[in-house]
Amino acid sequence: MRSAWGPGPPIRWTGSPQRPGSRSTSDAAPLARALLLRLGPAEHLQELTLHHIVTDGWSMGILLVDLAALYEAEIGTGPEPPSSSELGYADYAVWQRALLTGPYRDELVAWWEEALPPDDDGRQPVRTLPADRPRPAVRSHTGGVVPLALEHALAAEVRRLARERGATPFMVLLSAFAVLLARWSGQRDVRVGTPIANRTEPQTEQIVGMFVNTLVLRALVEPGKSFLDLLTAVRETALGAYAHHCPPARLLVGPSSSSSRSSTTGAGCTVEVVARYGSR
Repeated sequence: MRSAWGPGPPIRWTGSPQRPGSRSTSDAAPLARALLLRLGPAEHLQELTLHHIVTDGWSMGILLVDLAALYEAEIGTGPEPPSSSELGYADYAVWQRALLTGPYRDELVAWWEEALPPDDDGRQPVRTLPADRPRPAVRSHTGGVVPLALEHALAAEVRRLARERGATPFMVLLSAFAVLLARWSGQRDVRVGTPIANRTEPQTEQIVGMFVNTLVLRALVEPGKSFLDLLTAVRETALGAYAHHCPPARLLVGPSSSSSRSSTTGAGCTVEVVARYGSR
């Protein structure tokens, strides 16, 4: 993540420098690195390298706003920012651990076991998609990006359909994605992973940390039923999953039996809202 700052003195950082673009692993400290580059007498470039285990997308917004406020206060162009939350990520971790070791855990697991029934062998079903090359023996996590932009008219229709059915644009797109996966794989039982912010408590809204969790949403694409029928079912599934979001995905689906496949799903669906972050 790179953020350019205007005129003013550079921010002083402590800690060991790290070459920009280098990778960090969870067993090698530090998990957060900062590098300040001097581009000119009054121009600097700040680079942060953060391991995903200590941050998420929501946290980056908090961090950018806080850094901007601290910098403005340092150079005298802004007020002193308010103190940070009294609670930290460690407090949340203790709360979640207590929650998932009590009777509520059994209730959550029971709901998900019904929502995600396993195959006859006791494991989650594996989706087989057509590919133009053999699947590697071990997943490499490498891949490509294929950008796709919906035309304004189509995006407006997605929002209109969502409003009419009491759903969200994400639910409409997820339903369409499920139809596509069912057609390509020839399987009617489609399961798609999707990240959730996992910040249901107001006290967590200003904490930097890795809160995001992955939910596995099931869609049954059955012959003879309309897309609106599927959307209604996906809506109910999503709302139920959001109400039972706490357990980590690995607790629900277990480890993968293959090193070449994900332990949750072979596909994911995410709708991101990109906001412009300014100072406080």
